[in-house]
Amino acid sequence: MGLAPLYDIASGFPYDAHELHGLRRAAMKIGGESRFGRIERRHWERFATEIRYPATRLIDRVDELSRQLPDALSSALDGEPEAAGELRSRLLDPVTENCLATIGGLRH
Repeated sequence: MGLAPLYDIASGFPYDAHELHGLRRAAMKIGGESRFGRIERRHWERFATEIRYPATRLIDRVDELSRQLPDALSSALDGEPEAAGELRSRLLDPVTENCLATIGGLRH
């Protein structure tokens, strides 16, 4: 699984911190869906079929990364105190919201 969709997050979220909401779509679709917060289990399953990858493994990995990413990003920001204040609110909060939405979507 490629990390290209993370480009959307890293390059777009900091510029519209008040709306997850402002950055509405990923550049790439996942199982036919590109709207952040709307990607559900069925989209990941469809994506797994499209790339000929075991759906269970893909979903488990998405869940794992969604749970780890906020803490990893927070740790990275802690290492850059001069930039962390603004980035924390402009990047970490929206990323955390999106990760929670992703975890929730895996249940549907």
